[in-house]
Amino acid sequence: MRANRSSEEMEFLRRIFWSCYISNLYVYLNSGFLSVPSQKDIAVKFPKNDFYWKYGGVYNDCPIQILDLNSIANSYNSKEPLYRDGFGFLCKIYLHFGAATKYLGSRWIKKNLGSKHSDTNFSSILNSLKKLQAQYTKEYKNYVYAPDSLNPFDDTVSECSKFHKIYFSFHQIMILNCSFIYLYQSELVRIKNYSVNPLRIKIAKKMCLKYAISQSNMFTIRFKNVPPVLWEPLSVTLAIPATVIIMSNLYSDPLNPTANKKLKTSYNALLSVFTTLSVYNESPKILFFAMTAYSKKLSNTYKLNLKDNNFKKVMKQFSIHDKDYHPWLVPKHLSYFKYTCCGKDGLSDIDYRSYANALDNPAENSLPNSMFAYIHTSNTNNPVFTHSQIINYQRNVIRPLNPPGIIKRKLFQLDHEKDSKFGNLLEKIAKPPQTSKN
Repeated sequence: MRANRSSEEMEFLRRIFWSCYISNLYVYLNSGFLSVPSQKDIAVKFPKNDFYWKYGGVYNDCPIQILDLNSIANSYNSKEPLYRDGFGFLCKIYLHFGAATKYLGSRWIKKNLGSKHSDTNFSSILNSLKKLQAQYTKEYKNYVYAPDSLNPFDDTVSECSKFHKIYFSFHQIMILNCSFIYLYQSELVRIKNYSVNPLRIKIAKKMCLKYAISQSNMFTIRFKNVPPVLWEPLSVTLAIPATVIIMSNLYSDPLNPTANKKLKTSYNALLSVFTTLSVYNESPKILFFAMTAYSKKLSNTYKLNLKDNNFKKVMKQFSIHDKDYHPWLVPKHLSYFKYTCCGKDGLSDIDYRSYANALDNPAENSLPNSMFAYIHTSNTNNPVFTHSQIINYQRNVIRPLNPPGIIKRKLFQLDHEKDSKFGNLLEKIAKPPQTSKN
């Protein structure tokens, strides 16, 4: 089959391979698992479809967030544009997700508490995600709800093209949904002696729930169009944030079997992801057990909270519906599984008193209520802050953790790709292919 394909067809198939590879690597990043060998360990010679292992070869001028992508891009003839397909958009999502996790993973560590730059970074990341979401809606949204039929065992280029659309239309929105959930749920983290704003809590809850339900819908649609046996087993991690968010809502009224019917439907759809993929691999089964443990934790804490007469009175001001009293379960440092191996709890406190006590000392550095509401309700993509403010805060606050022996690198500016060396690569990704001269 390979001998019968043109170089352009081989390049297209190769791009699908690497697109899947990067998307698969993402699930390791957000779950806290050890990653499979990264792109730094594998190289590819463009435009041919040949791969080989390599060791070392770090590019010192490359921002740490895009080292993996850079190791691929630098193997290519930079004078020619890359093929225009879902790979380019996934590169952008991967890059922005990486920058967001750098911020969210350290937002609530002691040295960063009360930082006046935290809200600025939050709004900047949010604006970047909104732009990606708008691009997704324009290019992929309609296809999600009407995908072509797919024969998974057909190796022809036309069938690979169908797979390409199905794969990207689902995975891109799933990764975006996770990014939004991770960002907003960081607002729900409770830290001792740090204040809480009811308006911010309610806005964050509404947005988390919105994207959690969307994630459940995407999994339901994907089940109907792609046989689970073809899924990567650890794509189940894309269901974790939405599952925990909806789980927290179900415990708002656990004794009423008719309450939250829509949420229960979404929750059951997400659980089916874990149980179905567990048939083919052990990893989803382990994560399903983790979801069960979280459910028990919520149930036990909810019973303790109910024993306090002030519980509902305090939590009512943070609720987004009549039965929303219980604090939601969220991770402190992005990953739900961080520190569990060391006997430390990586989850935020769900004792309602962590909210009650925080109300006594309003945060001096909190973003004003009106501005925070504007960020999350505005229909425009214009950033709230000026260009110079965003650039300055991104340069000084979203700092990656540099491995030993590697010189600190200039950060990639989230909203201004053209100001970065990597911007040239993104521009090439966005251009259509050109016919090479013989």
